[in-house]
Amino acid sequence: MDYIHSFLSCPVLGISCGVILIFLEIVVHDVYLWTYLPPGPCPILLVGNKLQIPSKHPGIKFQEWSRIYGPIYTIWLGRRPTVVISDPSIASELLEKRSKKYSTRPRFVTMGEIYWDMASILVQPYGKEWLIRRRLLHSALTPRALEHYKLLQPAESSRLCYQLLEGAAEWESLFDRLASSIVFAVSYGHRVDSAKSPVIRQRLEFMQYASSLNAPGAYLVESFPMLKYLPDWIAPWKAEIKRRGCLEAEANMALVRVVRQDIESAKQSPGAEPLFNSLTKQLLETRDSDPTAFPLTERD
Repeated sequence: MDYIHSFLSCPVLGISCGVILIFLEIVVHDVYLWTYLPPGPCPILLVGNKLQIPSKHPGIKFQEWSRIYGPIYTIWLGRRPTVVISDPSIASELLEKRSKKYSTRPRFVTMGEIYWDMASILVQPYGKEWLIRRRLLHSALTPRALEHYKLLQPAESSRLCYQLLEGAAEWESLFDRLASSIVFAVSYGHRVDSAKSPVIRQRLEFMQYASSLNAPGAYLVESFPMLKYLPDWIAPWKAEIKRRGCLEAEANMALVRVVRQDIESAKQSPGAEPLFNSLTKQLLETRDSDPTAFPLTERD
């Protein structure tokens, strides 16, 4: 009773003891988990291996660790353990042959939840939403659908040969244009005239920024997800990520609207040249044909 009276008469003591007990529970849990995971570099309590991972070219550090600990090892990003697989054959065995067991994805707080607002299949965990998106993509990537895309390769290759004859000194940018044009035409049904096209440069900027968000140890919120709930005025880094995410979402929607306009124009002009069966066109038509089976917005 004297102990209870002491806690009640001194709230600071009670709070301190509670914090210590929570801290001890966290330590015991993490140490217990650590003993059952593949070996890896020794983590710092609560921080993990975050301070050991360079912000630039982290893959070099991962390769160094793989030589020390083997093809499968564990690193800790804060309190979150991450198993790293550095052997392609092991990765194929686990992620392809045993995909039913390992097909889900880890939680992407920065890139998935803050930047993309979970609108991309790339960051969604295995579940109903992921299955809907996968089924929709599968309908547009059947062998029959892929036959339409083969026509682009000889057309773009012929254009590349002509441009090389005209200006071989810029061969590197011409090959960049070839790859960009094929990808863009497959995606949206429009070819690209130059690798310096504003839309291509914009897409590259988006991709590079998204990649920087997913770099191991780049953001503390990946280790402590509760930080995502901080208000923007306290966490300006989060406000900047959200701002850039809105810019990418609007750019994506602008491209989807172009394809939607192409579809409507083709309907109003039956005798015109058939519209190229781009990936976005197929996805829109499949979704529109059965909205209940694919309850997704155009951003999704």
